[in-house]
Amino acid sequence: MNRRHRIKGALLYWAAVAAVLAVHAYALRLDEQAQGDLRVRTAHQQA
Repeated sequence: MNRRHRIKGALLYWAAVAAVLAVHAYALRLDEQAQGDLRVRTAHQQA
């Protein structure tokens, strides 16, 4: 039973790590898109 809990804990840990990395990557993508939109708006205002 101890081995089963250890495997379950490891899987839960790696699932949590993967979820955190996925959310972080998604947030970076959204931030990059927002920065791109800001650059486009700024370029139009300066033109």
